[in-house]
Amino acid sequence: MKILLCIRSDYLSNPAGDTTLVMQTAKYLQGRGAEITVNCGQYQDYSDYDAVHLFNLTRISETYVYFCRARRQRKPVVITPIYWDLSRFYRYSRCAEDLRQWEAYAPFRREILSGCDAIYPTSNMERELIGREYGASLPQTVVYSGIDLKELPDGAPMEREDYILCAARICPRKNQLALAKAAYRLGARLVLVGASNDPDYLNRCLVYPNVQYKGALPFQRLVPLYQTARMHVLCGFVETPGLANLEAAACGCNILSTAEGSAAEYFEDMALYCDPYEEGDIPAKLEAGLTQNRQPRLKAHILENFCLDRCMEPLYLSYCSLRSR
Repeated sequence: MKILLCIRSDYLSNPAGDTTLVMQTAKYLQGRGAEITVNCGQYQDYSDYDAVHLFNLTRISETYVYFCRARRQRKPVVITPIYWDLSRFYRYSRCAEDLRQWEAYAPFRREILSGCDAIYPTSNMERELIGREYGASLPQTVVYSGIDLKELPDGAPMEREDYILCAARICPRKNQLALAKAAYRLGARLVLVGASNDPDYLNRCLVYPNVQYKGALPFQRLVPLYQTARMHVLCGFVETPGLANLEAAACGCNILSTAEGSAAEYFEDMALYCDPYEEGDIPAKLEAGLTQNRQPRLKAHILENFCLDRCMEPLYLSYCSLRSR
C-alpha cells in the first residue's frame, strides 16, 4: 500500500499540531508495512499512490490544490481536517479580513469534504460539528489523536517545581498573552515553549518578568518540563484537543485547557477548563490549578485510551476498506 500524505509547505519551518500529526501518521503506517511519502508541494504526479491523504482544513488553499490534483488523477482522497469554526475568534479579535476570508473559503471546504472518500475527525465533537456545517451524511470515521508510548519516560514521577508550562506556537490564537498576564497577577512563573513567527506578539508576552521563553523544543527535551511543571496550560481559542496537552498528561502533568474545541472529550473531568472569551476566567482557573495535587487518574486514563497504535487502528482499517472497493 502506497500513501501520499499532503500537508502545507511550511509544516517543518513553522511546526504546529498538524506537523506532529502527519509525522505520527507516517510512522504508524510505515510500521504497518505501508510505503509513505510526505508531500508538502513537491510532488504533482500521484499515479503511483493507492490513496492521497490530506491534512488541515484550516489552511485551505494548499489543501484545495492537493484535492483537485488527486481528483483529476482519479485517486481515492481522504482527509484529517483538524477543523473547528474560527469565525467567533475572528470576530472577537476584530480580524475583519480573516473573517471575510474564512467565510469565503466555506464553499471550498464543503467541496473537499463532499468529495473525499473518508474523513477522519479527531473527536466525536469535531465529527458532529462537520456534520452540522457541511452535511450529516459525510463518510466520517473518528481517529483520535494518540501518544507513542515507546517515547514516554520510565521511572518514578519527578518532583514538581513552581512554574506553569505552555507548549504551543506563540501567536494570538493560542492566547499566551492572556496567560502571561494571569500568571503575573498570581506571582507564578510561566515557561513558554514553541515556534514563533510573530515577534511582536512574543515580545508583548516577554514584557512580563515572570515569563521565560525557551524556543521550539523536540519532545524528548519537553519531557522533563512536562514532568516537573505545576501544570500545563493551553488557554487558546480552540484546541482539537491540543497534542501538547496529551503529551503533558501522559507525563503526569496536570492540565488546564481551553473549553473551546474537543479537549473535554479526551480529558473528561480530570482537567480544568477555561473560557478564553470570558475575562477573568483564565486567572481564576489558573489559581485553582496551582493548588491541585497531581492527578494520577488523568495519566492512567491517557495511557489506557490514547496510545497511538490503538488510536490509529481505525485509520488503517479505513485504508484497507478503500483499497478493497
